Amino acid sequence: MHAPGRAAVALLAALVLTLTLVAPSDAKPALAVHMDAIDTCLFTCDACYKAEALLACANTCLQVDGLIMGTAWHQTCPYFRKKPLFKDFF
Repeated sequence: MHAPGRAAVALLAALVLTLTLVAPSDAKPALAVHMDAIDTCLFTCDACYKAEALLACANTCLQVDGLIMGTAWHQTCPYFRKKPLFKDFF
């Protein structure tokens, strides 16, 4: 009779092997995720700020429709100074 641990290890090894064959590390997404300016702005705020600063940043995003953030936001969050990449947020 096999120990339960051996069966779990064998199952895990088979799963890892299958995933390696199915999803190569250089795989690219089929299509880019499009986010509007407000969504991008809100994710940028979330990446840089927490608590009250996050709330203030999010409110500013909504007020300016996510298009033009003030200089103070650009100076304190590096993500506002570069073209946003979806992978930067996750």
